[in-house]
Amino acid sequence: MSIPTRSTRRASSRLQQKGTKSQPPEPADDADSDISTVAPNPTRKKQKVTKSNAAAAAKPNANATLSAAGVAKQMAVWAKVRGRRGQLKLVVEMPFDILLEIFQYLPPADLLCLTKASKSLRALLLARATAYSLWQFAFDSLAPAPPSCPDDLNLPQYANLLFTKTCYYCDTARGLMRIWVSYVVTCKNCFGQLFFSPARSPELRRISRILTGRTVDNKNRYSNEGLFYLKSEYERHSTALNRLKHDVDREKYVTDESQKLSARRKMLRELHSWEAPQSALKSKGIEDRRKNRAEAIKEKIEELGYGDVLETLTSWGRSLSLPHTKGVKPLTDREWEKIKPELIAALDEQRQETRIDDRRTLLRKRTGPLRSVYTYYISHNRSIAGVSPSCLEVAKTEPFRTMIYDTPSDKKLTEADFLAHVDELPKIFESWRERTTNFLLGLIPQDLEAKDSSGEVKKSGSAKGKEKATVPIDDAILDLAITLFGCNGCTAILPYHRALSHSCFTLCKNIPDENPTVEQSADPNSCWNEIGTAKYHQAASSSAREIITILRKDPRTAIGRELDDARQRLECVRCFSHTPAGRPKRVIMDWRNAVSHDVLHHKSSLEAAQTAEQKETTKWQVVEGKTLTAVYKKETADSAPGKELWRFVRCIECNLWKIDENGSLVGPANTNWVITQRKLAPGDRCLLQHDTGTYPAEYPGFLSHQPYAVTLY
Repeated sequence: MSIPTRSTRRASSRLQQKGTKSQPPEPADDADSDISTVAPNPTRKKQKVTKSNAAAAAKPNANATLSAAGVAKQMAVWAKVRGRRGQLKLVVEMPFDILLEIFQYLPPADLLCLTKASKSLRALLLARATAYSLWQFAFDSLAPAPPSCPDDLNLPQYANLLFTKTCYYCDTARGLMRIWVSYVVTCKNCFGQLFFSPARSPELRRISRILTGRTVDNKNRYSNEGLFYLKSEYERHSTALNRLKHDVDREKYVTDESQKLSARRKMLRELHSWEAPQSALKSKGIEDRRKNRAEAIKEKIEELGYGDVLETLTSWGRSLSLPHTKGVKPLTDREWEKIKPELIAALDEQRQETRIDDRRTLLRKRTGPLRSVYTYYISHNRSIAGVSPSCLEVAKTEPFRTMIYDTPSDKKLTEADFLAHVDELPKIFESWRERTTNFLLGLIPQDLEAKDSSGEVKKSGSAKGKEKATVPIDDAILDLAITLFGCNGCTAILPYHRALSHSCFTLCKNIPDENPTVEQSADPNSCWNEIGTAKYHQAASSSAREIITILRKDPRTAIGRELDDARQRLECVRCFSHTPAGRPKRVIMDWRNAVSHDVLHHKSSLEAAQTAEQKETTKWQVVEGKTLTAVYKKETADSAPGKELWRFVRCIECNLWKIDENGSLVGPANTNWVITQRKLAPGDRCLLQHDTGTYPAEYPGFLSHQPYAVTLY
């Protein structure tokens, strides 16, 4: 007697609206047979009937009289169903011998994926009577073959342990950990819920031999720190041991379970040996697919005419650094049309960057000979070394600008070409000094000279309503000790001569933020204060005025060099403290470091203008007598970190450039850095016994970091 089976087709109202009808399958020939050619069908839940479907079911012949608009509307409703429904529903209706013939070519990983595709395929592939030989053949065809299946697992379970790509508990594919000895594949989030690290106890010592787990960040192999056990396994063994009343029975239970676990631990090494080459093969396969995709994209790019850009992208053995080239999927024509606009934009940008790099390299190469000529001129005119334009600005001044920027790229410039115009350098230097000096004079407030020695502004007798006339500022004001400039890009305090050579003013370039040209982006040279960071340092000027007044000097006439030669010292009263032993701790420094200390430690740029006009308590105290002698003695010690370094000089003879008989520039004869760059005290001789007594020292400046100070205890 044959028993008809249920249809595997869907009988939903959506299919009825589309005009599809379910065809009942042929009945089985022998219902009592163990092996059937018809796959077992799971019971299906009743489909939920919506209002629209119920109305359609009430009128079975309504589709025949629907208009074209109605049919289109029904098709649109069907199109809103997510996913591809019913693609594998007819597979299980094929004869089983045909399915076996197809599935025998699949590896275990693909069979495992089919078991998760639909309930019908799962029931078909997990039936031991029909699918055991299929799984066995799939495992036998693997190369390299994994270890044989353990006795406590069947082949589908073993395949799930070896090849699953998701967590057993949350189906995530990220951060997977295969814990072989526990037969568990879990993610990092589920690991914390499934495993635990119990505290040491007699019970743990008793059953630790029959527990499986994983070691996480265990630095000491002789400790249990970082050893995690499977929580369900621990609870199962604990419950079983608690039921046994006698120690003999408990020991027998532990021995039996330990023998079962020993087989797993023996197989553990084999699994690790099999896993390593599998990971290498997987990585190699991914790399090969990624390389094939990159090669396909290269061919497409060359057809578009971007072969020159590819050479720069793949030079020096680099991989193709473009969007969509790191994927592993084969490149299709449809995908290429989708990613082509983005790739073209990236290639155009790379071509522009290549042009900029080539232009910058050319300009730097041409500026090199000019730098040698510039160094030669400075070595013979050391008096203007600190108040001269940089070589980068000389390169942008005629006649050198035309030679560097407008000469054809195929023509090579030499030192002789620039030496022919060395007589133009004095005019260039003088013009630059006049231009920068006028700019700095324009930053100085007009009322600077109107302040008296106390720092208060004198009232003028001009009539009300009349505009104040702009009086030109004398150049001599630049040499005053209170004339100090600053930088918006750093915390430097700059007197006039240091402002002319400040690195932020000479090296920074002004490149437009939007649509810069190739020449603007590639130009390696820059002009003084090109980005406009120079400013007048109001806070430092106010502090200097106050400190000079405390030193009993007139701020309106005091010059920095005169204050340096006076060698007066001041103590910061605000920093007075005591050591842990109770001894007084006094911070003492010269006037330059006092200005830096006041601005950096006791004033902000906004507070400086306010506190200058306020009558506050004593901030500074002049050091005299025995205390001053002790300060001098400590400053001359070898361990002093920075005592008036500006007074030291370098030997000019050791750094002198010359022109040889062939008209070529020759650098210093001695290239030893210890000799050429060694700082000497005024009047001393260098290692080569050159006289340095008449050579000028550097222009003194202000420390912009921790000011040098002497601490007395």
